[in-house]
Amino acid sequence: MIGLVLSNLAILAVAMTGLWALSVLVKDASIVDIAWGPACAAPALLTFIRVDGATPRALLITALVAIWALRLAAHLGRRSIGHGEDFRYVKMREQAGSDAAFARWSFVFVFMLQCAVAWFVSLPTQIGQMGPDTPLGPLAYAGVAIFGIGLAFEAIGDFQLARFKANPENKGRLLTSGLWGLTRHPNYF
Repeated sequence: MIGLVLSNLAILAVAMTGLWALSVLVKDASIVDIAWGPACAAPALLTFIRVDGATPRALLITALVAIWALRLAAHLGRRSIGHGEDFRYVKMREQAGSDAAFARWSFVFVFMLQCAVAWFVSLPTQIGQMGPDTPLGPLAYAGVAIFGIGLAFEAIGDFQLARFKANPENKGRLLTSGLWGLTRHPNYF
């Protein structure tokens, strides 16, 4: 088990290194944001592929994390592709003093840090797939229901924020109503 999850980390690190190289080439570190969800889902998918005998529990875990990851990546992609580098990374790039200095810094403190966090966050999905092949019970169904509520919360909150930001009268204002207003960031609620 330890070998499997550590090799998942290595595979994820290789993928994030490739993404970093692309970010250096296009001078846009924002692509790491779009990759966040898939980076969290990748270890679950890798485990599912590499564990002998896909159980209903493993399939359920993998499917749920993949649905979450794809929704988040699609949302962030629609929001950011074609709009240039996110202001946070622009500021970091300026503080680094050069593109080369920012590239070195971003490799460690943006891409590899997110790689490590994504792998750590995904540990329950990896370990959960290695459990005994027992039938899904009430706890699994409750988990699916909680997942559905959480996914709806994220999607509705993101929609509310997008609609709020689309109104020019709201420029520079903070959305404090609706689901977004309850948490200020539903993706981490």
